[in-house]
Parts: sequence; C-alpha cells; structure tokens
Amino acid sequence: MKPLAIIIPIYNVAQYLLECLESLSAQSYGEFIAICVDDGSSDSSAQIIAEYAKRDSRFILLTQDNQGIGAARNTGLRYVYDALPQVAYIGFMDPDDAVGVDYYANLIYTLESRRAQMATTRDIWRFSDEHYDSAMFALRQPKTRGITRKVTSKNIAHKIEAPRSVFTRALLQNLRFPTNRFAEDVGFSVCAHALASKVALSKNARYFYRVRSGSLTSTTHPPQEFFQVFGFVYEFFKKHGYLESYLLPTDLLRPNRFAKVDSSYLAQLQEFLRSLDLSPSVLEQNKPLRLALQAKSLDEFMARTRSFREWRADKFCLHLTKNRKTIILFGKTLLDTSMALTPPRPTSSPSPQASPRIAIIAKDITEAGGGERVGVNLANAFIECGFKVSVISLFSSNNAPIYPLESRAELLSLSLS
Repeated sequence: MKPLAIIIPIYNVAQYLLECLESLSAQSYGEFIAICVDDGSSDSSAQIIAEYAKRDSRFILLTQDNQGIGAARNTGLRYVYDALPQVAYIGFMDPDDAVGVDYYANLIYTLESRRAQMATTRDIWRFSDEHYDSAMFALRQPKTRGITRKVTSKNIAHKIEAPRSVFTRALLQNLRFPTNRFAEDVGFSVCAHALASKVALSKNARYFYRVRSGSLTSTTHPPQEFFQVFGFVYEFFKKHGYLESYLLPTDLLRPNRFAKVDSSYLAQLQEFLRSLDLSPSVLEQNKPLRLALQAKSLDEFMARTRSFREWRADKFCLHLTKNRKTIILFGKTLLDTSMALTPPRPTSSPSPQASPRIAIIAKDITEAGGGERVGVNLANAFIECGFKVSVISLFSSNNAPIYPLESRAELLSLSLS
C-alpha cells in the first residue's frame, strides 16, 4: 500500500466528529495519515481529536484561527508537502460525514487500475440525524476498476467535490483551494479537472453524506462569494494556459438558490467582469460572459442564458419532502407549501364530476421499497389540491403485495399475467 493523507477541516462539529474518526480508523486501507485541521472551533472538537490521536497515531491534530474550510484544507496540504514526503495519494473528508469500510481501498484501486491522477466516487449515500444505523458504515464492497471519463469543456465543471475523491500527490503540487467561505470545492474541482485531463469513476466506494440544517450548503450567500470562485478559476486557467482549451464555469455567475439576489446583481456582475479585463477571444468562447456584459436587465441575462435543464425545472417539478411540497406541471404550480398556498375549494357541494381526476400508475411495487412512499406523498399532495386521485397498482407475476402506507387515494389493483 502506498501512503494516503486524508485532510479533514474541522469547525464546531463535536457532535458528529467521533463517528467520522471511527469510520476512518476502520478502513481496510490501513496505510493512511488523517490530518485534522481545527479551524478555531469553540466547542470540544480539538479535544476530541487530541484524545483520539493518543489511541491511534495515524491521526494528527493541527490548529489555526478561524479562516474557513478552504484555508483549513490548504493548511493540511502544506503539511503534506512540507512534512510527509512519503505520501503518494491525497484525499479529503468532511468532519460530519462518514465513509464505508472499503471506501479508500476501492477508490485507490480504481485510480491505479485506470492509471488516472484523480478518482471520484458515484456511490454517495445521504442520511439524516433522525434515521440511520451506523452499522451501515461497516458494509463491505468488492473492488472494481470503474470507468474513465475524459475531461472536456462540457464536463469540466461537473460537480465532483474534493471529499468524494482521491488525488495523486503530483496533481495537487501547484493547486490550492480558494479561501472564500462558500463553493470553494467548485473552484478547486474545476482546476483539478483541467490538470488531470481524465478522471476515474468508481461505483463501489461508498461515501456517507450527512444532511443537516445549518450547514453551509443550506444557507444563502451574497454574489461576491461566487464572483471570487469564478475569479479563482479564471486566474488559474490564465496562468496555466487553459483559457483556449476549456470553457469557464459561467454557471457560477447565474443566480441560484444559494445566492442572495437583489436589483443590483447585474450591475455588480458587469463590474466584476470588467475588472477581469477579458479578452475578445475569451468573450467569444464563453458566450454567457458576453451576454452578461450586453444585458440591460437581469431578466434579459437569465432568459438569454437559460439552459434546457432550467426550462424543464420551470415547467415540471416534483419536490416532496417533510418540510416542503412542490408540484409544477406544464408550468402551472399545483402545490407549493413553501409559498403557503391554499388550494381553492368550491363554495358549494361539488358534483362527482366537478373535481379533476388523476391516476397514478405504480408498476412492479415491492413489499418494502422506497417507491411506495413517493407514490403516497404524490397522491396526498394532489388530493390537497382538490384532485380526486386513484393509485393503480400493476402487480408483476410474483404478486407482491402493495406496501401498506397511509393514503387518502382510491387504490385499484390490476393483475398482470
């Protein structure tokens, strides 16, 4: 085994930290050093790591004043290159997450089998604090060679986050994280893609991502955060001669659900782009930048740079969670609990034909699958809008019974031979 360094930025995660450390300690790839960088925590995070390092010498604690995730990861990278010449591979992990017992063994096997400079996993399990069993971290997985994807302008900005990847030491020699406090993963990953030219992908390296409120990805941020990340990538591409080879990640400059947008957004964006002194060739190759500079309003800019995915999301949306339910069909909002909409109710008793009817067809329902819960939530959401709903279950030859979840919908069963 070639030595692996795992860099973990830590800030006020005492509640989750021990589970993260134990999932690392149990790794079947035992030749690793975990560099835990405490970023000025005010809770007991640093003490937990210090105590854990006494029991397992593979864990190292570094401390610094609070500077953000990117700066903490850069501190870990400096330590690797200055003090650990034996390390061949570098990985990252978030302190509130966990990894499967074979995560690093399988990810490195894919990287070496494909002779790549970086490998990332597609096997990401999301779990919440309310419902999970830590025994799932110990599930074993077989090694697979995975596949290789060549980096192109179309996929260079694909979201491949650092905690879900392993890199060769040589690849990151001249690359660091942007030090802004949001989306630092995006800028780093785009630049790493450009350096690597190809990426190995694994489906058998399981990363457990904890979904929790209060994390950076569940809060909104000012546009300057995105401008900084874009500027980081632009300067890196300019320095290394990639401006002609790859498109810039212009999606960073279009408002999304994490951006605080006001009437001055377009003016701020245009001022930022002018500060970069973009060449005509860069503007020609990256059309959204040129359109941003030409636009007279934010609506014009958004409309002229709209992607098919955004168009589809505007026309069709099915979002059913505990905290929010949204249904949009053909551009018409049927239900959106986030907007506190109350479906219209008839003032008089309707006739049986007055309420529109919807049929939900469920094929190959299993005894305890997740599809039943989605179907029931969908049915109940339509009922809240005033629809009459029938759930039609198409049983397969094994005649598996429908999962007994509560629903106010009419249930019809059809048997298929």
